[in-house]
Amino acid sequence: MTRPRHLFLPKLRSPESPESLNDGLTMQPLSDEAPLALFELLHSETAVASGDLTLAVRTWGDPARSPVVLVHGYPDDSSVWQHVAPLLARKHYVIAYDVRGAGLSGVPKRTADYHLAKLTDDFIAVIDTLCPGRAVHLIAHDWGSIQGWEFVTDPRLAGRIASYTSCSGPCLDHVGFWLRERVLRPTPASLAKLGGQLVRSWYVILFHLPFIPELSWRLWLGRAWPGLLRRVEKTPIARARRRPTTARTACVSIARTSSAACSHRASATRTLPCRRSCRSATST
Repeated sequence: MTRPRHLFLPKLRSPESPESLNDGLTMQPLSDEAPLALFELLHSETAVASGDLTLAVRTWGDPARSPVVLVHGYPDDSSVWQHVAPLLARKHYVIAYDVRGAGLSGVPKRTADYHLAKLTDDFIAVIDTLCPGRAVHLIAHDWGSIQGWEFVTDPRLAGRIASYTSCSGPCLDHVGFWLRERVLRPTPASLAKLGGQLVRSWYVILFHLPFIPELSWRLWLGRAWPGLLRRVEKTPIARARRRPTTARTACVSIARTSSAACSHRASATRTLPCRRSCRSATST
């Protein structure tokens, strides 16, 4: 029979016990079959240093278990995982962090500080701090997925990523390959697909225009964003975790991240590293 694993709840010792005056707390195990509400309630918050930047991190579950790291997209923060993390915490140690420029994490001012190499530094700082030397399962969404493809191809992370699940986020090398194929070998069908993708990526172009993104976010988009997510994607969003400055910097973060990513890929050699090192990756 397999021995059940546990999370741990703090429990006050009996006042009749003399040693209780010294220790104060003991640990009571919480079984895998405990109500989901307890897993939702029992999470911790911490801060991880990445260079001069501070990253806000939340964790669920038993640190002795297999770690799973969740990376969100823009302009979200780690609260988008609030209903997923407790489910995973029944069998895993779950880590979700606010990427730089989002949530409670630091907001760099320079575009260069959003390069994919810097975002990879953040991921390495998080896993080296919370699960040093261990391989992690990586799950990422949207712009977080674009970061994730960089993580799994970075030589510094060889052996540190057990699996990668990408949700709605491509490898930028593959995007460049896909675009080039349709431009160099145009057909009516391929050009229609290219046009459709450019229309769906309107926001990337918008966020590169001067003044308009910041003005739009301050006037209406920042306030409307949670409602848009709820109506369009049926996704709840936790307003309480967002500090006041986050709304004003969200569109700037998108522009800087996408601009930095594009400039990084424009200067990179066309070796398509994603092809050779993502055998364990899945994409949804």
